[in-house]
Amino acid sequence: MVIALKDLLKLVKEIQSDYYEKTHEKLMEIREEANAEKESKGVTCIECDTKAVVRNGKRHGKQAYRCKNCGKTFVETATSAIQYSHSSETVWNAVISDTVNGISIDETAENLDLTHGKVFNMRHKILFCIEQAMLAAPVELEGVCEADETYILESVKGRKIPEDYHRGPRKHGAKGSFAFAVGKNK
Repeated sequence: MVIALKDLLKLVKEIQSDYYEKTHEKLMEIREEANAEKESKGVTCIECDTKAVVRNGKRHGKQAYRCKNCGKTFVETATSAIQYSHSSETVWNAVISDTVNGISIDETAENLDLTHGKVFNMRHKILFCIEQAMLAAPVELEGVCEADETYILESVKGRKIPEDYHRGPRKHGAKGSFAFAVGKNK
């Protein structure tokens, strides 16, 4: 199940004020648990996944590590969304906050003194991470669920259509239909 960011923002905006405080407290508890788990877990090598790592100076203001087993060097953000970012954690937090609050990219860029393209890329990294997290742990629905059908015209322009495709190719100028036919369209 894929939930669009627009849908999440609508849900957050519909939360009543008393529930908002409870939700905020719960999110803070989850954050503290994640930080405690991160501290107890320790740093592991990104190459061989062992805990035999030692600190190895700093690179661009971030703690660097070296693995004793394989010799691989890496920084603390090596496997995160901010891996190659030169922006600080506070800038990332501001972009995340503006994304959740529905503030435009241009307004965020102006407030943080960044370019439109940089904020656009940061926002898409955030959305990609959310998407990957949702794909890794899908939500299972319970009870009564209702859904409406959506028809989407499919375009395979520029691609070769395989023999076992669910419909035949349309002729130049032919209109698409909502019903997919097996075989060739007439």
